[in-house]
Order: sequence, then C-alpha cells, then structure tokens
Amino acid sequence: MSSGLTWSERANWGLLIGGIVMGVCGIAFLVTGALVPILRVTFIITGVIFIPCAALMIRLGWGSDDAAEEEDAIRKSGAHAKATITAIAPTGTTRHGRTEMKMQLRLEVPGKPPYLIWKTDMAPSDVVDQLTVGRPISVHSDPSDTLDIAIDWDNLNDVSSPTGWLT
Repeated sequence: MSSGLTWSERANWGLLIGGIVMGVCGIAFLVTGALVPILRVTFIITGVIFIPCAALMIRLGWGSDDAAEEEDAIRKSGAHAKATITAIAPTGTTRHGRTEMKMQLRLEVPGKPPYLIWKTDMAPSDVVDQLTVGRPISVHSDPSDTLDIAIDWDNLNDVSSPTGWLT
C-alpha cells in the first residue's frame, strides 16, 4: 500500500518528526538536570547537545525540497528546449535509485543562439546508460534565467523541434 509520498517527502517528515522528538527530549534533559542535583552535569550537557541537533534536523526537514519544487515549476512553465550532451560523468552519489550525473549541455532555447551550461542532476537509474555524449535530451528552460533548466526525465526522448529552434 502506497502512502502517496515521494522518498524525499518521507525523508523530510522523518527529519521533522525526529527533530521535534529530539528537541522535546533536549528540553526534558535540561529541566531534569536543573531539578535533580545528582544528574545536573550530564543531563545539562546532553540537553545542550540535543537542542542544536534538533534545530538542525528541523531545518533540514523543513526546506530540503526547495530545489525539487523549483525544477517542477520550471517543467510546468518553462520553455521547452533541446539540449545535447557534450560531456558527462557520474559524481559517485546515488540516492533512491537515482545516480547523480554532471553534464555539460549544449542548450538550444527557441529564439536564442545555442550556448553551453553545466548541470548536475539525479538521473533515474533506468536512463543512466542512455546518457552519452552527443545524445539530445528534452529540457525546460526558466524564462527569467536561461541558465536555470530542468531536465524532463519523463519525456527524455521528446526532442521534436518546436518552432524557432536553431539547428
């Protein structure tokens, strides 16, 4: 049975809940340390360690999907464009069945001359072997910042030429 949450959303919730629990425990350690003299030193030290760790976990859980949300917005409202891979290498990082790839892309955005950019992105494992130098891929470009792109992993092969593409 699926919960409808992505892996990153589950991780965010785990960090938030874990951070809240750790913060509550940190406060409990501080209060107990202040009230029970024999436990004072160790409990206060433990509380002082728990509270910043809790704050860090909450901060990481609260805002770690900003980049994914930004790329989703570019995919929905950005200009459809074609990119050709001119250089590619795995970074060595793998998460949730995706491999991080660093790519140099020759971007062809409608109405603009072609230009090169570097993009590091998490590629689904089923397409990693297809990502080779010279391969065209489908991307979307942020209209306000043409250096900011989102690779259309779901429609990777859709590189049909919209009107205005320079070839």
